[in-house]
Amino acid sequence: MFKNFLLTSWRSIKTKPGISILNVFSLAIGIAVFLFIFLYAQREWSFDQFHKDAERIYRVVFVRYNPGQEPYRGAAVFPGVGSALKRELGEIEEVCRVVPVWGGKGLLVYEEKAFESEHINYVDTSFFRFFSFPLLEGNPNTALKEAHTAVLSQMMAHRIFGKESAIGKRITLRTRDGEQNYEITGIYDDTKPSHIKGDILLSFSTLYTIIDVGTVIDNQWNWFDYPTYVKLHAQTNIDLLDKKFPPIINKYGNERVNSKVVDFDLQPLTSIHLYSNLEQEIAVNGDGRVVNFLMIIALFTLGIAWINYINLYTAKATERAKEVGIRKTLGANRSSLLVQFFLEAALVNLAAILAALVILWLAIPLIANMSASEMQVEHFIKPQLFPIAFMIWLLSTVFSGLYPSLFLSNFSPLKALTQRGAISASGNLRKALVTLQFMASAILIGGTILIYQQLHFINNKDLGINTENVMIIDTHNFERDDHQHYQKVNVLKNALSNYNGVHKVAYSSDVVGQQVGWRGSSARINKANDPSERKLVYKMVVGAEYLDFYDVKFLAGRNYQYAADSLNVIINEAALNLYGFENAEAALEQRMICSGVQDTLRIIGVVENYFQESLREGFKPTVYLLIAPEIAKVSVRIDNRFLSNFISFSKNEFDKIFPQTPFKYALIDEVIAMRHQVENNFFKLFNLFALLAIFIAFLGLIGLSHFVALKRQKEVGIRKILGSSMSKIVWLVFKDFAKLVMIGNIIAIPILYFSAREWLNQFAFRIDFNWMIPILSMIFSIIFAFIFSFFNLRKLSRVNPVEVLKYE
Repeated sequence: MFKNFLLTSWRSIKTKPGISILNVFSLAIGIAVFLFIFLYAQREWSFDQFHKDAERIYRVVFVRYNPGQEPYRGAAVFPGVGSALKRELGEIEEVCRVVPVWGGKGLLVYEEKAFESEHINYVDTSFFRFFSFPLLEGNPNTALKEAHTAVLSQMMAHRIFGKESAIGKRITLRTRDGEQNYEITGIYDDTKPSHIKGDILLSFSTLYTIIDVGTVIDNQWNWFDYPTYVKLHAQTNIDLLDKKFPPIINKYGNERVNSKVVDFDLQPLTSIHLYSNLEQEIAVNGDGRVVNFLMIIALFTLGIAWINYINLYTAKATERAKEVGIRKTLGANRSSLLVQFFLEAALVNLAAILAALVILWLAIPLIANMSASEMQVEHFIKPQLFPIAFMIWLLSTVFSGLYPSLFLSNFSPLKALTQRGAISASGNLRKALVTLQFMASAILIGGTILIYQQLHFINNKDLGINTENVMIIDTHNFERDDHQHYQKVNVLKNALSNYNGVHKVAYSSDVVGQQVGWRGSSARINKANDPSERKLVYKMVVGAEYLDFYDVKFLAGRNYQYAADSLNVIINEAALNLYGFENAEAALEQRMICSGVQDTLRIIGVVENYFQESLREGFKPTVYLLIAPEIAKVSVRIDNRFLSNFISFSKNEFDKIFPQTPFKYALIDEVIAMRHQVENNFFKLFNLFALLAIFIAFLGLIGLSHFVALKRQKEVGIRKILGSSMSKIVWLVFKDFAKLVMIGNIIAIPILYFSAREWLNQFAFRIDFNWMIPILSMIFSIIFAFIFSFFNLRKLSRVNPVEVLKYE
């Protein structure tokens, strides 16, 4: 019996190759899109889930309340916070600090070969007990116990030592903390998805030998640069634990006693990657909104593909009406017909699944290249892919095959043999499915337009400064002596300034397009003793030429001009408002203090706000300091005609001044573009998958329009005989589509509006929701519905009315 069903199903598929290929093609695209996004989302959701006690691990979030400012929320706290919390709170089982090296990057040197790394962390001895990163070589209890010991990631060990064992080898590490020698005591697996990145993990006790205060750092509550994690005992009540932080802050916080300026929150480890965008993150995290929106597209695409299958399948139902009638007349019952049609759906979906796997395998590198992401085939083509594909096959068979099977098997023999059953069985379910199809298409079309408008707005927003023809050179401060590094930067600056085509050269700690890395408290001199009056500001170190180089506009005062200006400071408009000055002129000659700067500073200038970072962020209060430490970037404005030769020249000069240091440069436009890389990549993925979903939806319109045309072919024949024009016939049929289009688009409007508002709210600077977007979506849908109706009816109108009506 089953063999007979299988042969019959195969014969039915072969006799209609066009619709079968179309079904397989649309389903394959829909399933491939769903599998890709689902596996991508599954990987994003899996970050830090592999840790044994992941549900009990939290990161301590630093919260600072500053009058007149939004609360500052950072991923790093004071170095003494962890030990204090463990002493005072019995709910805490273990503490671990993961602290990026000063400057975040370094150079690993082994046998005259240098390897750059941007992920270097000091970690506590408890690191491998606390987290579940597999230690491939070494003892997890002792690997990071002694000073000047280090554990390499598997990838970095392979880069440096190849197939040789790294254990016991000694390497030299050059960072902002100077040059240190380390013994390799372990190799760990860094391939697990985690927000903690580390090419090399350094023993925390090494810091005691580098920082002047030594072990006193464990009780220090001034520098908030130390990401700290706590592991709680099971069944700990987080809400009750949060209430215990203020007394501890009062006990250990020195001048912060009862100030209510500082507080801590606990952030679940597993939520960090997707739902954390704090200051001082260890690495760039993902975005939960992006994953959620892509999953919505995945569900829309798969649902549209299923509806598409139903429409295409039932569009040809009239051609199978006689088959159903004859088989029922010969004794076939409804259950056997259901099996027959479900088997056909299973075969079509099996072919679609196989085709989807091939599409997935071929598309991953192309999509990764298009979106500039780190997606790799091995992230998707895993053993668990096949059970997922099997479940999708079963679900797809059921959802796409259920309605056609019930629809076809329900024909009565008499009506089926006269084709009346097939003609009259469209039903409200079909209209509801098509309405959903138009609704999903409207949301995707509107979403694509809105995301494009917002990204065009933020990518083309005037920055407020001049960034034309600027090249950035990274000077890598790997010197323990700031003055020595400062001298080298000046030598490089002078060499570059003399090159033909160079207009200006300036240096700074950060450049536009990057977050200012140095931040801390500051206050006007007459309010410095009141902790509640201290403001958190961003401190950018610049050379005397920097503000003039970028044509930063002054509201009042002057730029740096003299050597004595190192005791002066320039503030931006956001800082002006934060300090409570009535206007820019009122701020001049006022004195202030900044943490990390020994002397009091005199304000000599106020500049306009400009877009330093992403437009996600508002304007941040910034002070511009003229001091030697922190210089890391050299900006060069050069005529484009000389750029290619200048790059070679600057590399040669750089290599002379900074030997064994990698030469890294970028055009300022590239740096600025990186501000919104996450959003731009999201748009590329959203755009691709939305277009595929819309394409599948319009394939479904072909089936629907063909079905309607077949359903009304006798009516069209009669109207032609009676002299009706083609335009009237098209309108008669098209108005049914127009109703469904309008209903679907109207349903889509609130969904589109609230989804757009949710996405736009993450930007400090954004467009308003444009109500023309749903109107454009509706117009777009109506145009395509009309095109499909027109071509199907035009084809039908060429049929001789006698051929259509003679069976009556």
